[in-house]
Amino acid sequence: MLEILLILLVIILFVYNTTSKSRNLPPGPKPIYPIIGNLPAVAGKDVLLAFREMRTKYGDIFSLYFGHQLMIVINGYETIKAVLVKHGALFSERPHNFLSDEMCQGRGIIFSTGKIWKEQRRFSTSAFQELGFGKLSFEESIKTEVLKVLEFFEEKQECPIDIKECIFASITNIIFSIVMGKRYNYDDPAFHEFLLKMVETSQLVGNASILVNCFPFLRYCPFDPLKKNFALQNRDKIKSFFKDTYEEHRKTYNREYIRDFVDLYIREIEKNAEAGTESTFSEEMLNSVIGDLFGAGGETSTTAVCWAFLYLVRHPEIQARIREEVDNVVGPNKIPSYSDRHKLPFLEATIFEVLRLGDVVPLAIPHAVPNNVFFCGYTIPKDSSILINLNSISHDPVLFNNPTHFKPERFLDSSGTIKNVTEFIPFSIGRRRCIGSTVARMELFLFISAVLSKFELVPPEGQPPPDPVGILGITNMPRPYKLRAVFRRNSS
Repeated sequence: MLEILLILLVIILFVYNTTSKSRNLPPGPKPIYPIIGNLPAVAGKDVLLAFREMRTKYGDIFSLYFGHQLMIVINGYETIKAVLVKHGALFSERPHNFLSDEMCQGRGIIFSTGKIWKEQRRFSTSAFQELGFGKLSFEESIKTEVLKVLEFFEEKQECPIDIKECIFASITNIIFSIVMGKRYNYDDPAFHEFLLKMVETSQLVGNASILVNCFPFLRYCPFDPLKKNFALQNRDKIKSFFKDTYEEHRKTYNREYIRDFVDLYIREIEKNAEAGTESTFSEEMLNSVIGDLFGAGGETSTTAVCWAFLYLVRHPEIQARIREEVDNVVGPNKIPSYSDRHKLPFLEATIFEVLRLGDVVPLAIPHAVPNNVFFCGYTIPKDSSILINLNSISHDPVLFNNPTHFKPERFLDSSGTIKNVTEFIPFSIGRRRCIGSTVARMELFLFISAVLSKFELVPPEGQPPPDPVGILGITNMPRPYKLRAVFRRNSS
């Protein structure tokens, strides 16, 4: 009898503590079940569609429980802007969870907070600018890999291909070039092993972090059913790869001849040591920062390029229009430079539309507040995860007419010039805005223009174009599809 009373008491306390009226929380779906929370409201559903329906019912701010974890979901451009810009200082923290605490150990850029985040982000932004972020040196690194993709398409001789693996290898090599001043042959065993560990870790972290965050007791389960320990082992193997590169750089480092990001970081470590300044810069921190650059830059850019090619296969008329525009500006069968983008507005508009409709990162990495915050009439608890729903902007019919239609013209004015759409924020806004947005746009520009200069992208023979269906994980990756790269009729 006593056991039953204790169970009832636990349930009553749970219901009381999770009732929005008792804590002045934003409204949200009911009922809130013990242990699982609101999971039945989204289980087996398209999460983005479910959030869209909840926004219609509850407004731009609503709350729900994923297991024990309270989620505050922020929707709509004006509300998101208020959170990330107007009140950015309050909302720039990260919640404590498996990913931030165990996988990243509070280091790096993406999941760090406080002094670590400020110093590492400020340095990284400055370092990329010093290295020529968005300029010719970066462009040459990208073009090297773009040409390898063209070779890959040629080798396949118009056979159906799944491009994801090739694109991921190319994007990863671009990051290697920028960060470590080196690139790998695609058949290099060490490079192949690195790619494998990155993919495995991304998949494991995505699954494990969601479940462990919802149900913390799972981290203590025997037999490691979520493969959490395997994810941690993979992380250590990836860091070992970075450590070897760091040691190579240390041996050949010359302050007067800076080669890449790692050299700049070594210079920063030495500068702080010479000045006797207490700082967050160390070899271990560098490993975490590099891990963030690969983890964020590799998957997001790969996802964006895969969406771009999918939409081009679905819209041969857009391929033809881009090709005609590029031919008129730089000549047939030539790859434009990134500096030509202002003369290629339809290509630019297509890139914007890929980023909008492809929704590469529809849900930004969760934010948090250091203390309870009163916002828009509600209490935002410090123990909550604040989810920024960028999909609520990109698919808002008020902002983008017929939002599910692929229509690059929406980013052009009546004269055919790119127009500034303030609400278009695929890389988020505010303090945590993606620092790699310039490189991501450059990659899309060069991949699309180079491929279309030589090939037409078509579905496998006898098959319809791929459906634009995403698989929501760390990014919104399109469902696996195949295409054929057919030589242009006037291409040799």
